[in-house]
Amino acid sequence: MVYLVGELSVRPGAEADFEAAVAELMREVRANEPEALLYQFAKARGRDGIYRVVESYASEAALEAHMAAPYLRTAMEKMAPLLAARPQMEKCDPVGAP
Repeated sequence: MVYLVGELSVRPGAEADFEAAVAELMREVRANEPEALLYQFAKARGRDGIYRVVESYASEAALEAHMAAPYLRTAMEKMAPLLAARPQMEKCDPVGAP
């Protein structure tokens, strides 16, 4: 099992467009990636424009398949102009029993 945890900073005024793009991406991942065990974006409380993403995959191969998905590339192209900074993503290993 592998996790990705990230922080994304969205430009002021672009939050609604970002959330729409993220909602579509989450639908695609959930419909097409059975080994994506968790794929969730969340808005940080008290921090305007800051979003987190938590992803969990059954294996490195599942993560690689996600990264190669055409709908991910499309979503990234839609989101890029909405971001205030480059996303900060970190690959993590689980600790303890899931």
